[in-house]
Amino acid sequence: MHVRPPSYGESLDETRARATDVAKGILADRGRRFRAARTNDEAQRIIDNDVERYIAEADLEAASAALLEATDFVDPGFTTGFVQMLCKWGEDSFYDDYNCEMALRTFQLAVGLDPANEKAVNGVLSVCLHGEPVLPEVALPYMVIMSKLNPGRGEIAYVVRLINEEAGGYKRA
Repeated sequence: MHVRPPSYGESLDETRARATDVAKGILADRGRRFRAARTNDEAQRIIDNDVERYIAEADLEAASAALLEATDFVDPGFTTGFVQMLCKWGEDSFYDDYNCEMALRTFQLAVGLDPANEKAVNGVLSVCLHGEPVLPEVALPYMVIMSKLNPGRGEIAYVVRLINEEAGGYKRA
């Protein structure tokens, strides 16, 4: 069976949707509901009431989940630095603690905040393709984004082949 990679626009939407799903889960774990800010004032309330407190508690996952609620209104300079912190935390989770689930959630949140951040996208791909379990279907939309950010990487065919071969126990309907 041949799997057609999604277009760039679809993959970007898919990435945002995955990051939002991750954020919903993280905020639900902390007794909150994810609701995207509709105005700058709403975004400011989210930032003032949640993000600063979560950062003070060193809860980067919760802070980034709250930031995703307000991402359309947040200063890009702040987001860039925060995404770098998330990438470092994701790398530590994956390479030092061997915690694939935590690393994947962290990198997915980073990509949700900055889909053009090659380090964040590559972090998702590393966890999906080299962690346990292998997650080629999760990797595919991020691979499409990576192909746009870095055209020299020719790995989309590899990921599609993994899906077609039902890698990691994944079975395509």
